[in-house]
Amino acid sequence: MHARTLAPRILVAAAMLFAAANPAPGAPSGGATRTPPPTDAVPTPDQPPVDLYEQGLELVRNERFEDARKLFSTLVEKDRKDADAINMLAYTQRKTGDLEAALANYHRALELRPKFPQAREYLGEAYLELALREVDTLRKYGKDGKDELKQLIDAVHEAAAQLDGTGSGAASKW
Repeated sequence: MHARTLAPRILVAAAMLFAAANPAPGAPSGGATRTPPPTDAVPTPDQPPVDLYEQGLELVRNERFEDARKLFSTLVEKDRKDADAINMLAYTQRKTGDLEAALANYHRALELRPKFPQAREYLGEAYLELALREVDTLRKYGKDGKDELKQLIDAVHEAAAQLDGTGSGAASKW
């Protein structure tokens, strides 16, 4: 799809999703209050799923995204219908630069649990990161991408204006 038609769609959807929820990164959905494991804990795949999930969250809080990704991947292999684990796997995929895999897993988590605010927020953030990646790519094109870059930047500004109610479109009715 052409950047002119894709970018505004991505940004508007991302802006709407981003505004819908804003929990703290790594916080389990549903307000679970489990005691986190020590930060120096070395997780092993044979631990019970609850322990692995909590250790994964602790790794995320300590920005050890590669290690957390391995744990959440193990959890998803054990239970392919665990929306929380799939969401956090996607989160760590996004934080390690694998946006395509992250997008697929956010959508997968939302198929399992359509009303999942944390996954919706993270999906929106992933779309914003994808849009920024496209801005960087267009900048590298120099004059060949100048017009498309301006259109994409204009779309970003319009999406931002919709968040605060000053822009046009459906999202400005919030």
